[in-house]
Amino acid sequence: MGLVFQVHTGLDQQERHPKHMVPILRRHPRTRFDLHHMWLPDVKETMNIGRQYDNAFINLAWCHRCSPTATCTLMDLLLDHVPLHKTIAFGGDYRWEVETVYGELVMAREHLAAVLARRIEQREMTQAKAIAIAGQWFYDNAVEIYGLGKQRD
Repeated sequence: MGLVFQVHTGLDQQERHPKHMVPILRRHPRTRFDLHHMWLPDVKETMNIGRQYDNAFINLAWCHRCSPTATCTLMDLLLDHVPLHKTIAFGGDYRWEVETVYGELVMAREHLAAVLARRIEQREMTQAKAIAIAGQWFYDNAVEIYGLGKQRD
């Protein structure tokens, strides 16, 4: 049907552990799955799923609020272990007032900026590459995954 299936995950939700997604991902290879919250603290499994399954995408919604330090580490790991087109740096299932949503967006931007700045300083990537990744993680990937129309220029 062309729809994206969002999987809400989070702390202490064993019934929604990443291992339970594998049979579903295999059974429905043409369905895109947007995996929210990285299954903190089970992030290795989530990264493996994001890397191994073409139909699985990682959404860092709520992570920035839950644990800023862990989220920065996760972003760094995602850059190394998961294809760049598989991550959404900010998105979600928010139901709070717009100020809270905006506040989390600011946090997300600061977290990714810190991770990318460190990589630039250590000469692991260029500033142009970092800007491209930020655009991809904050905009392009969501547009592509959700089929929202034309990519930005």
